[in-house]
Amino acid sequence: MISNKPQYGNQVNQKILEITDDHSLTQVNQQPTRYNHILDLVMTTNPSMVIDTQVHPGMSDHFIIISALKVRPLRSKTKPRTFYQFRRANFTALQEDLANTLAPENTTTANADTMWSNFKEKIINATDTHVPKKKVTTRWNLDWMNDHIRRLCRKKRKAWTQSRDSKDPMMKDHYWNKYLNLQDQVRTKLEAARNEFTTRLLDDSLRGNIKKFYALIKSKRKDQVSRITTVS
Repeated sequence: MISNKPQYGNQVNQKILEITDDHSLTQVNQQPTRYNHILDLVMTTNPSMVIDTQVHPGMSDHFIIISALKVRPLRSKTKPRTFYQFRRANFTALQEDLANTLAPENTTTANADTMWSNFKEKIINATDTHVPKKKVTTRWNLDWMNDHIRRLCRKKRKAWTQSRDSKDPMMKDHYWNKYLNLQDQVRTKLEAARNEFTTRLLDDSLRGNIKKFYALIKSKRKDQVSRITTVS
């Protein structure tokens, strides 16, 4: 309900009503947010998605609105990155391979683009042959991940593989129990490391270094809001 004498004039209020009607929006908050007035709104095109809406005292003279929605956000998954492990490369074989494959050729009929494509292809093929590659996933790039937790993760993966490949039922159970134990350790260590990292980050933010905190929030925000779907 709109006041007969709105603070910002009837023209502004009428424009809001037109926008609400044009986009089929429904206002679902029915609780006052400042004294006895409903000044803060929750607009949606699908009211059935709203499970509950409550108001709570905030930091100003307006109450804050907290709404529970029946939605499932779709997260954009980062693909694993592949990089070369040059520390383990066989440079002797690489040099010999390049010396043979990059031998002078008859380039009188080839244009610059073709020559460059051939050169690039030979370099890549030789590198793939003599330089090991490794895939890195984002789970290793957590800000609170440390070497001890990485070692536990590798041991956990090894125990799982041994349990899967073992033909002896007793050994299979042994490795499986070892895997479950390591899984609990990794979960506990990760939670403790994350809590410690968050506490330290918040302490730094309270001392004035708030950029790191917002940088972390921005880097972890991967929800695609435009693609939110309802939970059936």
